[in-house]
Amino acid sequence: MTAATAFAERQDTQDLRDLLTAVLPHLAPWIADEGARQRVLSAAAAWPAVSGFGLECRMGHPNRLDLAVRFSAREHGLLPASLPAPPLPGMTLWLERDIPRHGPGGIGIFAGPGRGGNAILRPSFDICALGDWLYRGRMPAWARRFLAGAAASLPDPAWIAYLGRFPHRDPDALRVNLSAPTLGDLAEALATLGVPALPALPAGPEMRASASFDIRDGRAQSPALELAPLDAGCWPDCLARLAPFADLAPLGDALPLWRGASPHPRGFLARRLNHVKLGFCADEPRAAKAYFYIARIDGRHEGVKTWRP
Repeated sequence: MTAATAFAERQDTQDLRDLLTAVLPHLAPWIADEGARQRVLSAAAAWPAVSGFGLECRMGHPNRLDLAVRFSAREHGLLPASLPAPPLPGMTLWLERDIPRHGPGGIGIFAGPGRGGNAILRPSFDICALGDWLYRGRMPAWARRFLAGAAASLPDPAWIAYLGRFPHRDPDALRVNLSAPTLGDLAEALATLGVPALPALPAGPEMRASASFDIRDGRAQSPALELAPLDAGCWPDCLARLAPFADLAPLGDALPLWRGASPHPRGFLARRLNHVKLGFCADEPRAAKAYFYIARIDGRHEGVKTWRP
């Protein structure tokens, strides 16, 4: 029996809907309305009660709420049977369920060493192997050239945090996320890869930042910044810093209700605002999203002592 299988057999019989039911009352109604909540609860019934998941909210559109489900390395045994085994056993995978108001939606998949630049994975991280896996062995030549070039030219200390695809949206496009310790490092990395420049941010609290963009036919499209303060207590100042780019005041009003912990039978569910995402497409209205994260922590887990909302 593999470690992943053993872990899967130890899980509760709950599905993710049970965990969502515990946390949704803490999500402000102006962030997600009742219809969006019911749709995400229905979608969650198909997923296991994993150790981490998230809610993607479109600011100004409370009728849309998407679900992102995290599968850590020890949870690979819980992945859908239709998904091939990941090319690196230690990586974290996210499956993001698009839940439109009408229609079937679809599932996006993301994988990589993560924004923290996992020190174990990064030295052996074969970015082209991950690309092949995402395309089920049929990665376009232009995507292979881009990834090989990025691996060779990306300046330290930046790294590719993850790759992803939304086959139901665009079967050819590849989502790339770059991370770096500072905004200056991130800007240098984006310029190296030929990604359109993103606007400079006003002075304010120190933030962790990454940038995502889509590659199609070898060209970068749809750039966006993903941002969060290094200190979670600085979220109000961070949102004020981003005010010139998007109206995030409703998000600030929702934070006191969201941050905290909800009980579950084996421990608690830690709730936090993980990051905000600002889109900067030249030919599209500026878009803002908020990503609310929920960590399932067993009562006997060390995280009970160390977690901070």
